[in-house]
This record gives sequence, structure tokens and C-alpha cells, in this order.
Amino acid sequence: MTELQRFQNRYLDILQAEEPTRTNRLNNLLDDMQAMYRIPLLRNTEFEQKNPRIMHLFRIVSKSRNFEGVK
Repeated sequence: MTELQRFQNRYLDILQAEEPTRTNRLNNLLDDMQAMYRIPLLRNTEFEQKNPRIMHLFRIVSKSRNFEGVK
């Protein structure tokens, strides 16, 4: 199993959690992905073109977070 597959499995596991735990865990997953793959903080077209599968999962995880009620 590749590291990306582990991240995908972790994502699927996190989706089973209730809020706010789910969003907190998704944030941690994003942080871990950024550290593992050295994902730039600012958009980098070259990085995205070289790593489409990583960026696809990263965006899915990011969009899965829920910020309703966050002040």
C-alpha cells in the first residue's frame, strides 16, 4: 500500500466521525499531507502538474471540511 493510499483510507475513516471532530481530523490530515509531499502553501502550477493524484486528494479533503458556526 502506498502512502497516498494510506492517506485515502485515513480520509474515508475520518468521514465517519461527527463534527467538530471530523473537521479537526481533516485539518490534521491536510497538515500531514503538506509535510509528507511538501505541498506549497501558495498555488504552484508546476507542482500540481507533477502531482495530480496528490493534489486531487488534497482538494477533496480540503473541501470536505465544515466551517459553519466557526467564529
